[in-house]
Amino acid sequence: MPDPIADSHAVYPWQVSVDITDGAIIGLIALYDPATPIDVIKASIDGRYGKWAVPDFKTGPMNFWRVEPERFVISLATYNGMIQVVYLAFGAKHPASVGAPCLQSLGHPFQKSPCAAGPETGEHKP
Repeated sequence: MPDPIADSHAVYPWQVSVDITDGAIIGLIALYDPATPIDVIKASIDGRYGKWAVPDFKTGPMNFWRVEPERFVISLATYNGMIQVVYLAFGAKHPASVGAPCLQSLGHPFQKSPCAAGPETGEHKP
């Protein structure tokens, strides 16, 4: 079904990788051709999620959006010559990275401790 917010100026990625755990999408990486202006991709994200842009990351080499109502973060940066957009669900943990910190506190003051809750509790305990 078409996205009612999308318009005819859509910019499509060159490649998309999806991370699925327990039947749910917990992350997505979209790579764009370097010929695509990063400002066009940023404007596309801002068009839908602009009010959730993390203030300290609105300008510079990396941009972040913390979309509270939908429980995910978006990052936009250049990586290995490609423009990369990453969507990551709050508290996402891949089974292979049980000890990895979660990104639930992104956009909030720096926390020394990683998320101590495992996927079995779903609680965020910085």
